[in-house]
Amino acid sequence: MFNPVTSIKKTWVEIPAEVQTFLKKVLAIFIVWKLLYTFILFPLKTPDTQLRNATSWGTIQLLKLKFPQSIILKENKVSTDKLTGEETNSDIILKDNRKIIGIADACNGLELYVLYIAFLLCFSAKWTKIITYVLVGSAVIYVGNILRCYFISLMNIDRFNLIEVAHHYVFKLVMYAVIFSLWVLFLKTKKQKLAVAETK
Repeated sequence: MFNPVTSIKKTWVEIPAEVQTFLKKVLAIFIVWKLLYTFILFPLKTPDTQLRNATSWGTIQLLKLKFPQSIILKENKVSTDKLTGEETNSDIILKDNRKIIGIADACNGLELYVLYIAFLLCFSAKWTKIITYVLVGSAVIYVGNILRCYFISLMNIDRFNLIEVAHHYVFKLVMYAVIFSLWVLFLKTKKQKLAVAETK
């Protein structure tokens, strides 16, 4: 008789020790993050508010460079979800009194930062290297997210027909490709150091 528990245990034992350690770390980080965010950070709107404001600020600076003669302003909008009753904050960016983009908490890139950093923490590496990649990668994600919002703003200004496709698919694929490239670089440098150590 097939026993799923026994089958899972057997499969788990067959997994290499390094992979087991990696998966355990992934699960632990996921649980800790979800608990921390759900019960502490989300009610405090931290770091959602700070990241949203930083993304809006960067987007506005680029728009001011592109349209120096225009008036670029930001307004904060608070809306309430009819089903959950939760308040949602968003920054509305206006060009010459016309809305060109709304940046909500969901657009602040928080999930990308968490995904990127969590992956780095799951590997055994020197803390100096991890911190370096965290800082550099976070800066890359921040700039990438600002550019995403900036180009969406330009598309809205030009009333680009495929803006939804670009917003929900193209820009997401680009951001994930950038993150994946940083991961590959992180692992590649680790393998190179291991190879050098083995030859000595």
